[in-house]
Amino acid sequence: MNLLNIRYFMVIAEERSISGAARKLFVSQQSLSEHLKKMEDELGVPLVKRGIPLTLTVAGDCLYEGGKTILGDYDRMLANIRNVTSTRRSSIAIGIPTYLTPPFLPELLARYKEKYPQYDASVIKRQHTDVAHNMANVDLYISYLPVDEEMEVVPVIPHDPYLLVVQEKVALDTYGYQWEDAAARLQNTQSLKAAERLPFILLRDRYNLLAKDLEMIFEENGISPQVGFTSESGDLNVQMCLQGAGALLAPSGYVRRVIDFDADPRAKTLLTYPIKVSSFVPQLAICYE
Repeated sequence: MNLLNIRYFMVIAEERSISGAARKLFVSQQSLSEHLKKMEDELGVPLVKRGIPLTLTVAGDCLYEGGKTILGDYDRMLANIRNVTSTRRSSIAIGIPTYLTPPFLPELLARYKEKYPQYDASVIKRQHTDVAHNMANVDLYISYLPVDEEMEVVPVIPHDPYLLVVQEKVALDTYGYQWEDAAARLQNTQSLKAAERLPFILLRDRYNLLAKDLEMIFEENGISPQVGFTSESGDLNVQMCLQGAGALLAPSGYVRRVIDFDADPRAKTLLTYPIKVSSFVPQLAICYE
């Protein structure tokens, strides 16, 4: 048994699914099943009870608890080796969401490089839904909140309210003569409920999961959104909003950065409304374990 076997088993145990663990580890389900069988053959006992969800046997529980200690000690040993190697060049890996680049990142990297020339800074993309359990090789993660509660956060933009952005034609085509009343309610209450009939442009990840912030806002307002367009790219969703594919719900800082309201002729007929959010604090933050 080697460290790779143990790491693979730990992910299987945490995911409670061989297929789910295979997706997370970026290996085939067959290969992962073979790793698990070899471990069971080597130990001479079954480690899991196969089912939905998969559960651990008593031996599997022992291996899982021992694996946490082994891998923790191994990681600490590597960290100590790195810390005492004085000749190495230090580096920091910054994770960002796959769907957008934080608005201040280029300036931040330039200022960081100027102040700490001895450090190499690299940028790695991470699926937002994976961040809480996949910070491997990432020191800091920069993103809009919310993230998993186990992450520590340092706000960079402490208040970044959400905007509803929609082409006027889309609103009129959806509501007709009732739009004036709906717009007034939206303006006065800042509640997304007033615009629930609009088709929405949704941000989903590769597992077809709705972005956590959007999910919480829709849930807070009791809305099952009508789908106008869906993608994994925040920048593409903005362009589709400009094209009239539906209403966009996004942090105002991001909207102002990617839409040129002064120069883009398509932006001249955009309607924007601030949306009140109470289920989480709308912030852009640096996160770490």
